[in-house]
Amino acid sequence: MFGGAGSNMSRASALLFAQEGAKIVLAARTTETMEETAKRIRANGADVLTHQTDLTDAAQVDALLETTVAKFGGVDCFIHAAGGFFSTEHDITEMDPAYWDSALQNNLQTLFNPVRRLVPILEARGGGCLDSPIRQGFLA
Repeated sequence: MFGGAGSNMSRASALLFAQEGAKIVLAARTTETMEETAKRIRANGADVLTHQTDLTDAAQVDALLETTVAKFGGVDCFIHAAGGFFSTEHDITEMDPAYWDSALQNNLQTLFNPVRRLVPILEARGGGCLDSPIRQGFLA
């Protein structure tokens, strides 16, 4: 399962997992890039589920997991690539503290909501992986 799926790192990771035979779940707020990724995965013969999901919304995360478990029987791995708001385009010396707070809240919630619901699913299956490879940084 890829949270924040659709482009860049999450797209490359999903394509690699699919090439290795994994069943793929793509979850993202926006569907355009997610559907393009799904199209590429399907073209390689892999099974993929797309689900428009705002990971900051616990009810949407619940719906995502219910749909995933119904289709694939569970989850073995969650790759967190959702969030955002920070980039070299944002000058931290001029950033509004309210924007900073909003960005932190968004990035933390997109990880917290799925992980707290996935742990029992993974434990019931004997384990799995939770990974958040996102690295945010600023250039000086």
